[in-house]
Amino acid sequence: IAANIPLTNKRVKYTDVSENDWFYPYIATASDCGLVKGIDKNTYGTGQNITRQDIAVLCSRLLTKADEPLKDEIIYFADHNSISDYAVEAVEKVVDFK
Repeated sequence: IAANIPLTNKRVKYTDVSENDWFYPYIATASDCGLVKGIDKNTYGTGQNITRQDIAVLCSRLLTKADEPLKDEIIYFADHNSISDYAVEAVEKVVDFK
């Protein structure tokens, strides 16, 4: 898994992720270490598209875990105002990461 995070044997709390799914150990590990939180406490979102703001949140969490320095200068997208409140800070951090 990314950033050399070892796979865990934790159980997944999401009802849409089965132990038979090939991605189960990866979702379990990412959830256990706080990289992913799912759509809500019981639903991961298996089979749904992921938005770029959600990817930015995931990358920001990963960078925080890796303790990587982020630049202070912020780049804004033309659609910056349409980014959900929960993702604004993460998008700003990730887009300007070196």
